Amino acid sequence: LMQRGIIRKGWTKDTESSGQLIASNYSPLDLFSGSRQRIHKALKELSNNMQNNFRVWCNGNQIFGEYIQPSNHECSVILDMMFRGFETINSSTECDSSARLLDSITTTLTNILERETLLPNVQRIQLLDVIDGDGAVKIYQRLVNLCMGSQNDADELLDGESLCIREVSRSGDCEGDRLLASSPYEMPKCDHL
Repeated sequence: LMQRGIIRKGWTKDTESSGQLIASNYSPLDLFSGSRQRIHKALKELSNNMQNNFRVWCNGNQIFGEYIQPSNHECSVILDMMFRGFETINSSTECDSSARLLDSITTTLTNILERETLLPNVQRIQLLDVIDGDGAVKIYQRLVNLCMGSQNDADELLDGESLCIREVSRSGDCEGDRLLASSPYEMPKCDHL
């Protein structure tokens, strides 16, 4: 479904021409591989198909992101700031400043991510999640369905459960039936639950 663009995760619209969807070649397996070359490939693919998962900021302003890109002149200025005091490529190649800036950013970020423990730590935490984000969405949709289509009622149930969890962490005790007793919904009678 994702490859055909029915589910649009990993796709972006081509705003410069037809508005058709363009697939991303980004693979999280590359990002979390531990291999410098694969990490760099993943970052390059993210930068080639920017969505809400790849943004670049400079001095508090977003300069790269979905539908956001600085002019070549702005890229040249940023490159000059980054490499002040170093011999730089002749400014006659300013027409390619955006690509050079993105390449500098992804190369620097690759070096940092390869050296630091951030990615292995994120991966270990993600492995603890047996449901993942897509599963959580399906569970929430099912809860809304059980609440006769009311997102407000589903949210109230989730807020009540969250309150119960917080009370357990503080007091070490939470009445197991309190959440169910305060629910406006009857619990289904099911031998399998």
